Amino acid sequence: MSRHSPSLTFVLDENKAGPKQYASIFPYEIWRECFMLLDMKDHKNLARTCHLFHDICLPFILKSITYSLKFIFNKKCLFGDMAKQLQEFTEHEGHFLGLIADDRRRALVRKLTLAHSLKLAPRTDEMVAKSAKDAYDMYLETFMNCVPLFSYLNEIDIRFNKNLDKKLLSALATLPQLEQLSLFSVKFGAHVSKPLIKVRKLLIDNKVHDSNPIGTAKRLEVFSGEALEELKILSRAYGPKLFRSFANQKTLKQLKHLSFQLHSHELSTLEPFLEKCPKLSSINADFGIRSHVTPTTIPPLPPSTIPHLNSFTGYDAEVEIFVPKRPVRKVILVQPDKWIGPTRTSEQLRKLFANLSKSTGPICDLHIDMALTPELMDSITTHFPQLSQLGLQLDTWKQVFPCQDPIDVPFEDAVMDQILLKGWFVDPEEDKGSSAKHFPQIYLFNVYVRVLHWIAHKKIVIPPRLETLFLEVNNWYLHLPEIPQDPDSLYVLDNRFQHILYLGFIAELIFKTLSIHYPTLHEVVIGARQKNEIRWEKDLDGNWSCSRVRY
Repeated sequence: MSRHSPSLTFVLDENKAGPKQYASIFPYEIWRECFMLLDMKDHKNLARTCHLFHDICLPFILKSITYSLKFIFNKKCLFGDMAKQLQEFTEHEGHFLGLIADDRRRALVRKLTLAHSLKLAPRTDEMVAKSAKDAYDMYLETFMNCVPLFSYLNEIDIRFNKNLDKKLLSALATLPQLEQLSLFSVKFGAHVSKPLIKVRKLLIDNKVHDSNPIGTAKRLEVFSGEALEELKILSRAYGPKLFRSFANQKTLKQLKHLSFQLHSHELSTLEPFLEKCPKLSSINADFGIRSHVTPTTIPPLPPSTIPHLNSFTGYDAEVEIFVPKRPVRKVILVQPDKWIGPTRTSEQLRKLFANLSKSTGPICDLHIDMALTPELMDSITTHFPQLSQLGLQLDTWKQVFPCQDPIDVPFEDAVMDQILLKGWFVDPEEDKGSSAKHFPQIYLFNVYVRVLHWIAHKKIVIPPRLETLFLEVNNWYLHLPEIPQDPDSLYVLDNRFQHILYLGFIAELIFKTLSIHYPTLHEVVIGARQKNEIRWEKDLDGNWSCSRVRY
């Protein structure tokens, strides 16, 4: 759409003297709802077309802004490079101050990202170092003077590669409307700051770089736990310090969700903190235990600690501490960060299931970081017959029952009778021309349908109350924009399983059989969780349909 095209907003009507305003035919709310589906580039382009679209797009454009200072001076840089960077910062600051001066635009800002990167070569010229310091002082002063003017600002991201200035922490503590604070690769110089920063959601993400400049400090007394609802501490350097600090404060009455990384030898800092979190319902824990390291054991937490825990994400060692004697209903088993351990032995799996079975929930939603096998499914069904959600990994290289072909196994007569009785039967002669349409022969199709075929034959048993089966696989094909359905594309993408190609008739028969054996099963999801998924869903009439879901 061209900026100068009048057809965007009106065209001449032969029966009327003036132009007809088509843009105003639809209410503002409908335009806005449509524009919510667009990306930032589209918003900026549409904002230039007419006043109506400009007014609709402006809140999307200014919802999140960035105020940054980047200063790099290495051995190859000249003084002209320094002057250019300072000029760029001056212009950027001018735009930022211009936004601040506009009351209407300033009121649209909901999120502010502070980014500062300073990289100076060793033995840098004194004038260069002073220029960098002066620029930072100006940057910080501008932020401190302007941030109170953002009356609707509720989220701040901070990305610094230097120690956080105590002045910055004090400025953050003066924002009563601030709801979420996220700190990335953060380094705290000052470990005590008053007043404390009060937010509902706090994230410290040091997965890329976790530095601890003041290792002797035992506490990080910067944040208040009074209003905290969600706390993520992805930092083994600052986790123990924050836990000690929060344990010395009043009860964290609002905290419901906790994610953390912690060295196993510092687990003793955890229990006093958890005793202050009576409403905690969700934990994501990573002790980072390696296979060749004997973890530090701590006594099991008493049931009175975190009595309302119902969702847990972690690994085997964490399960033993958090799950038994608590009403945990959802468990996601995730390997620790940078895990180098081997797969579980039969004894380790038995111990894991024994600990999971001690939940008073009981567990209804279970995701395990293991490939689906008949033996594993038997064990899961025995220990957790009440499961409604189950997630396992799909092995695309190793077949279950490799010496057998499920197509050679006939369906039970009783099952076929029920299919005929329900009117589900599809004539294979009529289905030949439409099989690809109903059941797209996409890559991985034969892999996961073969597994479902064995389930339909009851050679693989799933929990009787299962509603959703998730087969996790992260494959390059899932990132392709289109689904090739013609036979040639299938041959190229799926040539490892050409001898078991499924026609639409057989595939449909498999899903109908699953509906008879497992009437509660209504969803089968294949793919990378919350990224790219192939989703099969059953409607109220018992018909299954396939769709692609991308996040």
